[in-house]
Amino acid sequence: APVLPLGPVEPVAPVLPLGPVEPVAPVLPLGPVAPVAPVLPLGPVAPVAPVLPLGPVAPVAPVLPLGPVEPVAPVLPLGPVGPRPNEAELTRVVCNSAISLRSSWSVHGSIRNSFVMYSI
Repeated sequence: APVLPLGPVEPVAPVLPLGPVEPVAPVLPLGPVAPVAPVLPLGPVAPVAPVLPLGPVAPVAPVLPLGPVEPVAPVLPLGPVGPRPNEAELTRVVCNSAISLRSSWSVHGSIRNSFVMYSI
């Protein structure tokens, strides 16, 4: 659709000056300032009581050795690590194992169900 003109525009009224500005009153001083009262000392301070020693300290019992320590078994190597199976193959093996366990252990329902649940 074509854009239509708005029609004749009325002239804007001229901006008039505000007129004479009144002078600002001068800032007067506050007058004489009263002297500040001197800070008085707190008076005589009571002497602090001396810190008394705690008295004789009981001797500390000697730390006893734990006794003979059994030798630690040597850490055995894990052996060669094979390649990591891919996720799809691992899921297939676990699911097939769970299905075969479920079908073969039909008598032991609670054992079968919990084992299958943990296997999957």
